[in-house]
Amino acid sequence: MTTEKTDAADSRQLAAILFMDIQGYTALMHEDEGKAIRIIQRFNDVVHEQVAACKGNIIQFYGDGCLVNFPTARRAATCATIMQKAFTGETTVPVRMGIHLGDVLYRSNNVYGDAVNIASRIESMGIPGAILISKPVRDQIRNQQIKTVSVGKFHFKNVSQPMEVFALDEPGLKIPTRDQMKGKLE
Repeated sequence: MTTEKTDAADSRQLAAILFMDIQGYTALMHEDEGKAIRIIQRFNDVVHEQVAACKGNIIQFYGDGCLVNFPTARRAATCATIMQKAFTGETTVPVRMGIHLGDVLYRSNNVYGDAVNIASRIESMGIPGAILISKPVRDQIRNQQIKTVSVGKFHFKNVSQPMEVFALDEPGLKIPTRDQMKGKLE
């Protein structure tokens, strides 16, 4: 993988960005702290194990959320599918996921750019058990035995153009209806 150097501490590269969070975690912590701790531990364990297995990179945990990058859209989609299925096990973890592909800036062990922001917007529309992806991700994986279904075009808050969003259509994954998707929209 080639990265473009912007200065001594920065680099740019194309990356598949996966943003995920546990839906309703704050309310759960308020209602049942013990259960919330078991859920966040399961979330952390699955993320650490599967991202490493899929050769991804955990950029940062944000409380009950996580930002991960992958060198390919296929790896991101595959890893997200494995994790989402693992979250439906004995300890159910209600995770929303969004994936976008784009140019990002790496600086001081963090990642910045439209790809990160759009992945976050896509994730915010999701429902637990679903994996939502942007059209650029779908374009990269469409010929690789990974099924998708369009869930519509959306105008995200602070994003100039409407974007088509797809759901991964694999056994064990949910496909949200348009009325289930709320998110950070205009």
